[in-house]
Amino acid sequence: MKNKEFSVVFIKLFILGLMLFFVYMIIPYLDVFAYAIAFSYMALPIYKFLRKFFSSSVSSFLAIALFIVPLILIFIYSISVLIKLILSLDINYYINLLLKYNINLEYLSKLLPEYFKYINTYLSSLISSIPEKILYLSDLALKLIMVVFCTYYFLKDGEKIKDVILKITPTEYEYKVKIFLEYLHEIYKSLFISCLFLSVIIGFLAFIIYYLFSIPYPELLAVLTAIFAFLPIIGAWIIYLPASLYIALSNPIKGLFFLILCIVFLNIIPDYILRPHIVSTDIHPILVVIAFLIAPLTLGLAGFAIGPLIVGFLNAFYLAKYRDKKI
Repeated sequence: MKNKEFSVVFIKLFILGLMLFFVYMIIPYLDVFAYAIAFSYMALPIYKFLRKFFSSSVSSFLAIALFIVPLILIFIYSISVLIKLILSLDINYYINLLLKYNINLEYLSKLLPEYFKYINTYLSSLISSIPEKILYLSDLALKLIMVVFCTYYFLKDGEKIKDVILKITPTEYEYKVKIFLEYLHEIYKSLFISCLFLSVIIGFLAFIIYYLFSIPYPELLAVLTAIFAFLPIIGAWIIYLPASLYIALSNPIKGLFFLILCIVFLNIIPDYILRPHIVSTDIHPILVVIAFLIAPLTLGLAGFAIGPLIVGFLNAFYLAKYRDKKI
């Protein structure tokens, strides 16, 4: 009897040790799994549509491709625009501007050696850190590959993961866990899919407005508007407000009209008409701020994915246990 009890205790401790070691291994890559879950939810509507025509494997692959390829194209376009802007800079214009405002060029010329000395020091430190940068970039590339790999399997086997969780759950808790997972799924859909969909709409409307008012590089600014619209508090205004000032410098009335259009179509309509119908009301605005703003400020880039996952988990637990009292 004692031997049997000892065996049971030993096995449980051994399994617990393995689980702790497993957690220790994946902690450095929590951001990978967090982004994979986030991207799998964002690509879920595409996957479900493709699933009507293809197998789960093919649908997952195509969904990821249709989701990632536009991001790559946007990145390449942004870099090309930046290079174009740098090459188009007119040095003579800025020199004349300095002369126009009576800037002391002699004083600036004395500052140039100090400036170049600083640049030289910075470049030297940059060159010395090249091996470290290479390791960082290789680690980043590995993580990106892992994100794509995990996203593929989260899309392909998402339902199976839910079934596995329910199978290993004790019978007396199975119903409670099922209710919790349903809440969690709906909240993650709202956080990732609904907010992304709303940002895409805002980006599309922004492009139309920027294009009609002949704003330079409307595509790039529309993409930036959509990205900032995804973030609470920051919002689309961080792009369209400077653009309205740019227009107002040459035509104040036109600039004011542009600003009013942006406020109506990029803030009022999305926030007060579209958002209530798209984003779940089960998520308090403060939680959205914590998920998409405070978490990134605390955890860096990883916070954009880890924050919504943690907030969504806690909110789902609250809704199931305390509000509807189903757990």
